[in-house]
Amino acid sequence: MKLRIYNCPDEDFKPYVERAVRFFAGELITNKNLRNNCSIKIRFDDKMKDYGSCFVEDYNTRNQPRHFTIEVHPGIGARNIIETLAHEMVHAKQYCRGQYRSELAKNGRFRRYWLGKQVKAKYEDRPWELEAFKREGILVSQLLDHVAQTKKKNKKRS
Repeated sequence: MKLRIYNCPDEDFKPYVERAVRFFAGELITNKNLRNNCSIKIRFDDKMKDYGSCFVEDYNTRNQPRHFTIEVHPGIGARNIIETLAHEMVHAKQYCRGQYRSELAKNGRFRRYWLGKQVKAKYEDRPWELEAFKREGILVSQLLDHVAQTKKKNKKRS
């Protein structure tokens, strides 16, 4: 997976962002070929009103979404940044697998589709958001366990 990180609030934090995104991608997009054909830009933007967002940047030759931008507000603290990355990576997975898509209608509003069916629901009731909120905490816990196990292994080798 090609990964680029822009405007990270702290250069020392950038490796943690990269490690988290790669870990989440491995957990969510389990097909290695599919994962390797995706690219993700992480962009920190202090003008955002929300914690984060994920959108499709481009498609492959078969019109499948494979290039994504995830925007994150840098002022929300390290823990919230990692949680937001987990949440937005769930959306990248949903786009990538064709579970979720949105399109701009002629009236300027978005039409949103989940598993091929149009969904009109409040934010907190949208199925793609329900999955993302459910999985973000699990993913962060898995990441922290993975980091702790890696530290133990490295300590034993020393």
